Amino acid sequence: MSDRRPQSRRRRRRRRNRPVVIEEGGQDAPDAPDDGEDDAEASAPAAASGGGGGRTDRRRGQRVQQPERRNTILGMPRFLFLTMAGLMVVLVATTIAGQLVEPPDQIAGVEEFSDQGRRHLAAGETFDAEGYNSFPPTSGPQAAEGVAPGIYEPGQAPSFAQLLPLLERGGIVVYYDPSRLPAADVEELRGFIEVRNNGGWDLLTLVPLEDERLPSPIVATAWRHALRIDTLDDDARELLIIFVDPDPAGLYGRFILETGPAAIDES
Repeated sequence: MSDRRPQSRRRRRRRRNRPVVIEEGGQDAPDAPDDGEDDAEASAPAAASGGGGGRTDRRRGQRVQQPERRNTILGMPRFLFLTMAGLMVVLVATTIAGQLVEPPDQIAGVEEFSDQGRRHLAAGETFDAEGYNSFPPTSGPQAAEGVAPGIYEPGQAPSFAQLLPLLERGGIVVYYDPSRLPAADVEELRGFIEVRNNGGWDLLTLVPLEDERLPSPIVATAWRHALRIDTLDDDARELLIIFVDPDPAGLYGRFILETGPAAIDES
């Protein structure tokens, strides 16, 4: 008996001085009561009582059961949820980018008309304005050679047949009624055209047209399209810029026709 007691005390001292070993994380725990048994003997019952999966921590020979990590999100398998979330992000990003690069074909206030062709009139031939499907016309019979783009003064306005070749080339003709438009707005329109033509576009034209058939005080025309403006306010200015500007946010480039022979009017 006297030989066994010193050995037992020595084993207890060694266990108290032994560092704690932690497996797979976990918080440190208070020292377990010393029952006088070896580490291997103490750990065997704890290991046998485990079973059920999950992570375990070993502290001084004890195995502590940890709860299993959930592998679902909102009731769905984690992998499936993350895959669907990624697809949604790609879809939204693609939609937004598509709208920035390729905007919708229609913008507020723009009317679209059917194509009446681009037959060239013979020398001396005229075409009645009533024969066009819009006023001012946006397609139809036209002069073989158009007029130069730019700003025209009252009394100097070219005929519709002379202006249509500009639309065929992708230009914009802005008509205004001097009797229904304040002088300040007329000057603003002149500046709007001058700035852009000087920037190298040279296909914008401003034409005075005092005619009760003009549906609005300002009508911007392109091939088969027309934008009516009743009041030159901030919203109208923004629409006019979108209609005219030759960038991805505007409609300018869409009006340019493919190079080819003039359409023949079979009627």
